[in-house]
Amino acid sequence: MKKTILSLVGASAVIGTLFVTSCQKDTLTKAGALNLQESLSEQNLRVQDSLQKAGGIIRYSVTVIAANQTSFSGKKSSVQKVQGLQGATVALDQNGVIVTATTDVNGIALFPNSRIGTATAVVTLAGFTTVDFKTDLTPTEYTNGNVTSSTVRQVSTMVPIFATTGAANLATITGNATIETNLTNTTRELVPAGTVVSAYINAADGNFIDTYLNGNNTGPGTILSASYETALTTATVTATGTYVLNVPAAVNQLPIAVAYSDVVTTQTLIGEYFSGSMFTPTTVAAILTVRTTFTQNTAGVPGGYNSIPNDGSIAVTVSAPPAQGTGATATALLQAQSLQGQFGNLTTFGSTGGLTPGVYNVIVTNAATSFDGSILTPSVAVPASISILVNGAGNVAGITGVPNYGYGYRQAPTLSTTYAGPGSLVVSINNWTSPIASVGGPSNTVGTLGSTITSGGSGYVVAPNVYYQINASSNPQSFGSGLATISAGGVVTNIPTGGSFSTPPTLLFTPQNVVNAAFTASNNSNGTISLNLNNGGSGYNPASLPTITITSLIAVQPTVIATATPVVSTGGVITGFFITNYGAGYSTCTNGNYPTGFKAFAGPPSIANSSTTFNVSPGNTYAADVYYGTGYHSLNVN
Repeated sequence: MKKTILSLVGASAVIGTLFVTSCQKDTLTKAGALNLQESLSEQNLRVQDSLQKAGGIIRYSVTVIAANQTSFSGKKSSVQKVQGLQGATVALDQNGVIVTATTDVNGIALFPNSRIGTATAVVTLAGFTTVDFKTDLTPTEYTNGNVTSSTVRQVSTMVPIFATTGAANLATITGNATIETNLTNTTRELVPAGTVVSAYINAADGNFIDTYLNGNNTGPGTILSASYETALTTATVTATGTYVLNVPAAVNQLPIAVAYSDVVTTQTLIGEYFSGSMFTPTTVAAILTVRTTFTQNTAGVPGGYNSIPNDGSIAVTVSAPPAQGTGATATALLQAQSLQGQFGNLTTFGSTGGLTPGVYNVIVTNAATSFDGSILTPSVAVPASISILVNGAGNVAGITGVPNYGYGYRQAPTLSTTYAGPGSLVVSINNWTSPIASVGGPSNTVGTLGSTITSGGSGYVVAPNVYYQINASSNPQSFGSGLATISAGGVVTNIPTGGSFSTPPTLLFTPQNVVNAAFTASNNSNGTISLNLNNGGSGYNPASLPTITITSLIAVQPTVIATATPVVSTGGVITGFFITNYGAGYSTCTNGNYPTGFKAFAGPPSIANSSTTFNVSPGNTYAADVYYGTGYHSLNVN
């Protein structure tokens, strides 16, 4: 009995169209839906009637056979006579009308009221693969003028399905699954346990199409396309890295494609270390752990598979600079900036004539209280040094020689002379100016910075920076050189001076920036190493040299470890080195990352025999070691 069923997809499309094109708010009731379904059924029947008038009636038969033990010669028409499979369900869809039939004892499902044109069908049978196929039921002579609506013609299709159970119908594909999750050794690692490996019938394979579907046939009933839905077989990789797939097989060989799930895991490799907020690599090779994707779908990998980083296998590290000293403090003082104007000239008093001719010194009282309080010590101030000349007439002729009026006096000092002759010689100051005078004149009160170190601190390896701050709200500023002077014991002994200040500033001590030095090493062809200084760093102690450590990052370790000693300047910078031992037995490979077989570039997973399809026969076992390769780094490592 012919059974007509409404296509739900078609109904949904029409219903959606009704709602979109309607300009009124309509409600689809249950009765309306039934009416719509009946309307669509009527439309499908009208299509069938039209096709019947154009090409008559097609009596279509589908023969379902078990292909595992059936011999094919390469052409569908040459298949040996076999018994069909009884009880298979065949659902035929043509022009929206779905008709279902069950195969008889000969394996034939009959559809006696079909029409010309394409049709799709689904064949199902427990224990066998389900197949979907598309065919064309149009005879080549359907336009013949003798064809009427009552003309009945025969079209048939033979459909092979494959048993999925029973040792006689199956083959085994098995192997090991390995991966490169550590590029620093010469061995492959095992794929993580639980990774899925799958196999399926490759219905797109040319040999499969020629052997099992159409061969050289192109007439009515030809299978245009086919897919075997339940032919997928899966297995999980064990903890030992092995997997076993039991797949359908055929005496004429069945093409089975093998696929494997993606693996996302961490990979150990040698690269340049990323530090800071910006990707600024150091010049030292290091072992990195990078998130890596291993996938068979290379088209889905942005930019494709990236190359393996070409970095050396030797890391060179230098011990960090020591902690810098602390505790130094100092008080700023001002000293007079000018040698001019403390007292400009002298007035002498004495009798006219009658003085004993000669040169007489001016005596200046140099008591500590006579000097300005901002001067560090009396020795820093300059006392006056002046001489008076008495001529032959016994009169004062003036100052002789180069006068030095001194500076730094708090007040006008007391003066006298060494004259002890007849009469009297009196000397007094007649031009007194500011005690902190400048070149600009007596009205300016600007001084040059001096200091008193109140504490030298301790532990200073290199001289700290010294900054001055005018007031609490101002930014600290540096002097010219900006460096203090330290003793061999790490104590600050002196600080820079200079500049012009109206009031003494605050002095601040800041350790110099501490920077680790950086070296690189390279492999020599004789198993030794070469060393290069990339950055001398800062803050190192020349009296206690840092340690240089040379390490092989790969599994191949040297027989003799190389050693080197740095040269450190008094400023705390490494300026050179001496290689005390060049080592022996280092790897001669310039790239520390070398996967198995010294593979130069990363690549996608592959089967050991470079093929992902196996032509399998029942009862046979096929070895297929899966190699996942070196993967794709989600972060481009250099």
